Amino acid sequence: MRARFLVLLYAVLCTLGLIAGSAFGEVNFSGEVDVKAGTTVENAVSFGGPVRIYGTVTDAAVSIGGDVVVEEGGRVLGDAVAVGGKISVKDSAVVEGDAVALGGTVDIAPTGAVRGEIVRGGPPFLKGCGFSPDRLMKSAFRFIVLGPFFGFLGALGATIYLILFVLKTLFWLACAVIVQYLFSERTDRMAEALRVKFAPAFFFGVLFLFLTPFFLLFLLISLIGIPFLPLAVGLLLVMYLFGSTGVALWAGRLFPNASTRSGTLNVLLGVLTISLVRLIPGIGFLVWIVLVSVSLGITVLTRFGGRRSVPAPR
Repeated sequence: MRARFLVLLYAVLCTLGLIAGSAFGEVNFSGEVDVKAGTTVENAVSFGGPVRIYGTVTDAAVSIGGDVVVEEGGRVLGDAVAVGGKISVKDSAVVEGDAVALGGTVDIAPTGAVRGEIVRGGPPFLKGCGFSPDRLMKSAFRFIVLGPFFGFLGALGATIYLILFVLKTLFWLACAVIVQYLFSERTDRMAEALRVKFAPAFFFGVLFLFLTPFFLLFLLISLIGIPFLPLAVGLLLVMYLFGSTGVALWAGRLFPNASTRSGTLNVLLGVLTISLVRLIPGIGFLVWIVLVSVSLGITVLTRFGGRRSVPAPR
């Protein structure tokens, strides 16, 4: 059980890493992705819809919340991954890498082929237990007794953590793309300021975080300040949203050939990279603290990106 869970976890994380290091290819956040016959893309990724491949995908084909269908004559030179869906490989279609269906099945037609490993199934702590009370009790007993051997909180905790990680990453991706699209100049100024003022932004953000609880407590105990408490909390969320988008843009520009990518692609690359680093035990928590501090700090220093903190190039 542990081995299967680790294989599934590894496959999902590696796929996200491949996406983060690529030029993104075909990406859709709300619907279907079609790779037409005769065309070649590096990646085909859909969040919330199916991926249908009639042509060639040179790296990864991924659907989170949908199916991956390799149609007749389609080719995936890397891995095919479906989270919450199934993988279908039609006649004369080929997946050169692994086929991983987390929560679904892998269906291969008689003349279709998967060259790598085939992994399918749902969350490991529920696999094979069905809904029988007796089996559920045995599964719960294994979780309680053997939990420490599966790491912190056992397989159940790890599975829940993975689901929450995917949901939080998708939410951050969606919000960051919207902020970048609507306020590209402001996020650009914040990313530019971080290039030369990362340390001041971090320390200013730490000071801001230290003083914020006292300010909120003052509003809470003050009759005049109570109506302004929701406004203050909302302002903090907006500051974090703006700042984290600027941090993601800055992080995306650290990779080579940043000037050849659009701001949106650099933001996506930064979000995915930071999210993956946050998965590292111990280091991930420190990265989260730095992210929150720098996000708030750079938002204040640049006044929501409205002020340029470094001289504009002539």
